Amino acid sequence: MDKKVMLIAVVAVVAVAVAAIAVMGLGSGPNDNNQNGTNNSPEDIAKGGFYSWDPKILEINSAYTNGSTPRLITKQTVELYESIYGKMPSIAGKTRSSIPANYLLDYDNYVTKNGDGSLTVKNYNSSSDGLCKPNTTSVLKGTADKLVIYQASYVDTVYNILCAYYGEKVGSSPQATAKLWEIVVGLGSGVEATLEKDFKIDVPDGIKVYDKGENMVSNLEALAKDSDDCIVVLISEYDIRNNRNVKQATVDGLESSYDNLRFIFTSTNGLDRVFSSIEMVGFLLGMDNSTDATVTEMLLDVYVMQKAIDDMKKKEKMSYYLENTSGKAAGYGNISTFVLTDILKMTNIADSLTLMEGTLSNEQIVTAEPDVVLFYANDKRTMDERMRVTVA
Repeated sequence: MDKKVMLIAVVAVVAVAVAAIAVMGLGSGPNDNNQNGTNNSPEDIAKGGFYSWDPKILEINSAYTNGSTPRLITKQTVELYESIYGKMPSIAGKTRSSIPANYLLDYDNYVTKNGDGSLTVKNYNSSSDGLCKPNTTSVLKGTADKLVIYQASYVDTVYNILCAYYGEKVGSSPQATAKLWEIVVGLGSGVEATLEKDFKIDVPDGIKVYDKGENMVSNLEALAKDSDDCIVVLISEYDIRNNRNVKQATVDGLESSYDNLRFIFTSTNGLDRVFSSIEMVGFLLGMDNSTDATVTEMLLDVYVMQKAIDDMKKKEKMSYYLENTSGKAAGYGNISTFVLTDILKMTNIADSLTLMEGTLSNEQIVTAEPDVVLFYANDKRTMDERMRVTVA
């Protein structure tokens, strides 16, 4: 496979704009004009708990970390940077070729164009050992005419690429929006609500909702039957690897019955895979140039952030603690911590843990006194509950 360059220091995963879309700072930060020089009010600090050492408190929107969307970098990571370090450096006048080699990392090209017009696509599907491996390929007869998508972030990826194609601004894009719903003809259960709430993308009436059982099969058969359209189903590899309702036998049966229907199982548990998957979606649509522009913006954003952090020459890295809605600590191996550790160059006090499967005691967190404490925006606990105000 050809390699593409990507910016970041290690293989891993990942502006100030729409409220509730990305990262929200709670309290004024170290770069704000706060006369007290603190992140939180004196009243909050007096509550104790995690407030006691006056950390920066931020929220992350999990919709950006579930799958692949350019907004993971161009909005969420940018907003995190500005909340933690200050104003985002400009990328104006910079090109991909101007990124220094020491800020670059390879990412795979998932799509190969064949001489007969077909496409060979790297595909993550079920693996017997439970690991995410690129262990198959799918062959499409050509670029995709229609998509059925089971993750909101991939719909947003299509939308961003279309905005680049039409030269429209994200959020003010009549041509891109209209074309989006000509291409995306089916959504997985729950995707519509996430699109409208977190991405501010309105879903028109008439878009079919596909579950992962009989409804999926019957709808896909109706879509593929007697059609010349190349239909691609984008779905997470977790939906098949974790023995849910999507069975390999079902997938094999549909693909053998309809040569214009193909499943692409995606995996984004590494930052390199996020970039690869975004590029893959654009190449599936035959919009290579627009996709290149979208990915280049992401690469440049990461570059200027990392370069600015390096230029600050801090004696010690800033530290952080990220907790999920169940109170578990985010350790190494998920997109959020890859963004915080590898792009924003902070130290995770829970780095000894993996994914979000373990916990740190309140005493361990208080003793570590992380500079930044982060929660997910969909956490239903009050902020005082999250910050352990009642803990002695």
